[in-house]
Amino acid sequence: MVVCVHCGLKVQTLYHIYGRKSYCLATCTHCGEIADKYVEWELPIVIIGLFLFKIDIYRHLVYNRSSRPFQNDATLSHNRRATILKLMLLSLSVVLLDSFSIITSCAYVTQKCTLCDKSTKLKDQRMMEELLSYFTDASVPYTKEHFIHDDIETSLKRESTLSISSLLSNMARIMFHYSKLNLIERHETTNECSSHINDNRIGKLYLILLQNPTLYNWIKYGIKDCQYISEVEIMTLSICRLLGYYIFISISSIMVSKCRRVKHRKAKGHKHIPDDNESSIINVTFALLLSFHIKALVLMMNIWRPRITILIVIELYIYLSNAIGLRATCNISNITALMMVFFGTIFKLCIYFIWSKVCKMYF
Repeated sequence: MVVCVHCGLKVQTLYHIYGRKSYCLATCTHCGEIADKYVEWELPIVIIGLFLFKIDIYRHLVYNRSSRPFQNDATLSHNRRATILKLMLLSLSVVLLDSFSIITSCAYVTQKCTLCDKSTKLKDQRMMEELLSYFTDASVPYTKEHFIHDDIETSLKRESTLSISSLLSNMARIMFHYSKLNLIERHETTNECSSHINDNRIGKLYLILLQNPTLYNWIKYGIKDCQYISEVEIMTLSICRLLGYYIFISISSIMVSKCRRVKHRKAKGHKHIPDDNESSIINVTFALLLSFHIKALVLMMNIWRPRITILIVIELYIYLSNAIGLRATCNISNITALMMVFFGTIFKLCIYFIWSKVCKMYF
């Protein structure tokens, strides 16, 4: 299915081919505009439009990206496999971005007297050196089990099972300690070690918007400390809240689309209503994943130049881009899209507090 990027309605084709190398862009029969001019554009240039809140860019990437001129015709099963693989890769990168941003922001909201301690800096530097030696030596880190003399086959099996888990674990730990060292250096250069942070309303709003792991301790105990939260718990939090957010938004968008179709059918004087696009769960999820990758900006800000006000603005920017993606995918109004994102955020916050209670009970 292809749609017009201007009105969002279905069209027969995006271009007409004349000969082997000539084609002409098709015009939408509903609005009279060119159906999709972005089929001629390269992907890096198109991606820039995501940061500029262009609705037609979202529609092009969600519906029309695989329908470029003179592309090899693929079967339906191949397109489905490609879509599933694309969603899996995007979901994995979103979880990693969200988890790492939680880790870095969690280090930022800790008390500065602890963060600026010399022993903390030396400990992080020593851990960085040990973790980097893992990649330079290209071997599995030594444990007590490695000193047990086994046969060659048993040793190789143990090494193969530990390699993947050790690689992922050490990569996450390197990113964490590297970002923490940058935060320590920033606090030292700006003389921020003598005061505390997040004692104002902006800091509390920051904790609420990002559903930071310190939020639960701040509400229950009045402290903001995340040193006892492991990477596994943070990954679990990211997966649960992102999955719940996407499911809530997808179901809500489908219900809104069905209500709109029923309203159109019952309306009098509308005998020839144009076909609307199919806002399926896959399309809605794909649009949300595209807009969520602006989280990379939050990631960079957390590492190099953390400022609570800037981080809040970027987080609000992400939610606004989610609303734009929903409007482009489902052909709904701005108010409806914003309300869906707002209630989805509330639902994600509820998931966060459920996760906090479960972690307090079992971890």
